[in-house]
Amino acid sequence: MKTWQEQVVDFTPLLLSGDCAKDLRLEWGDVVEIPETNHPLNGSWDFFSKEQMGNLQRCLTRQVEILINGQGKKLTLAPTTPQTHFCLKPVLLGSNLVLASSDLSHVKVTRRDPASGQAREWVVDCSEASPAPDFWLRDGDKVEVPEKSH
Repeated sequence: MKTWQEQVVDFTPLLLSGDCAKDLRLEWGDVVEIPETNHPLNGSWDFFSKEQMGNLQRCLTRQVEILINGQGKKLTLAPTTPQTHFCLKPVLLGSNLVLASSDLSHVKVTRRDPASGQAREWVVDCSEASPAPDFWLRDGDKVEVPEKSH
C-alpha cells in the first residue's frame, strides 16, 4: 500500500537568505501543489525583489560536465531566460557538442548523492526515435555520450 506524506514548505526564508542548502529536492513521483493566493482580479503581481530574484537564480544555477566521444566540457546552466533548459536532451542539443558520430540512444548520466556520496547512474535514450525524456540535470551531474558502434 502506498502512502502519501504531505509537507508544507515556505520558500520565503530561502529566497530572503540565499541559503541554497535549504533547498528541498524533488524525487520521482513527487507532486507539487502551489495554491493561488486570493487577489483582486485586476491587481498586478509585484514579482520578486531584486535580492530574491538574485538568490533564486543563484540557487537554480548548476554546473554539469558533458563528455562527447571522450572529450569533456563543463557547462553552467542558469535560469537567465524563459528558454533556459535543465532537461537532458535540450541541454545536449543546445551545447553544440554533439557530433554526427554520437550515440544519443545510450546517454549515461552519473550523479553523486550529496548526503551519502554514492554515485547513481542512468542510461537515457535521447535519440530522435524516442520521445524526449523528462530527465532534469542537477549540479555536478556528469553526462557521457558514446560514439556510435559500427
